[in-house]
Amino acid sequence: MEIAELKQQYIALKAKADAAWETAKPWREALDLALAEFHAITEEIDSLMDNQELVGTCEGCRTPIFAGERCYHTTDGVDLCADHAPNASDALNQMQVALAEDDWADLEWDSREELEAAISQVQAAIASNGDYSLAT
Repeated sequence: MEIAELKQQYIALKAKADAAWETAKPWREALDLALAEFHAITEEIDSLMDNQELVGTCEGCRTPIFAGERCYHTTDGVDLCADHAPNASDALNQMQVALAEDDWADLEWDSREELEAAISQVQAAIASNGDYSLAT
């Protein structure tokens, strides 16, 4: 390719790039504004959280869970606020299904007998106290 042809192609491509850059200008400006707003909001959140310990975010409603609040943390790392925490009957049902499907190891019991004993304990607690939230 000769220099003259190379220059022509360069000029044509540069003009296309410049036009695309100008076309994108409103989106770039909108993105800059959105990023500035995002950073201002995160700074406000950081300021708000200066004296609070965030321990999780509820998987059910996305609200923050702070240290000292009633909540439920599952064995697989899911955090739930008190409003979305399971009840004892929910846990009992999960344990009974695991027992029926011989899938107790996934729920972190060491043996089938240990799971059966836990089921008995939950059944007795529900019988004594009625159904109750597992949030602590």
